Amino acid sequence: MEPQNIEKIVNVFRERVDIPRFSRAVSLEEIADNDFNLNIRRYVDASPAAEPRSTYGRRCSAAYREVKSKWK
Repeated sequence: MEPQNIEKIVNVFRERVDIPRFSRAVSLEEIADNDFNLNIRRYVDASPAAEPRSTYGRRCSAAYREVKSKWK
């Protein structure tokens, strides 16, 4: 692990900072409600942010036109 990543984790822990897709402070009650499961995904959604649909649509349309033009 890179030193800057370690530093970020330590700082977030010390300061108890909530950062979307990275960290969230949870209560013992919430942990108990999850049967004391400490799996990070139970508490933090770390999945990549969705690409805006307009950008996705433009890329798909461009790719479709390119493929279609090659098959004529």
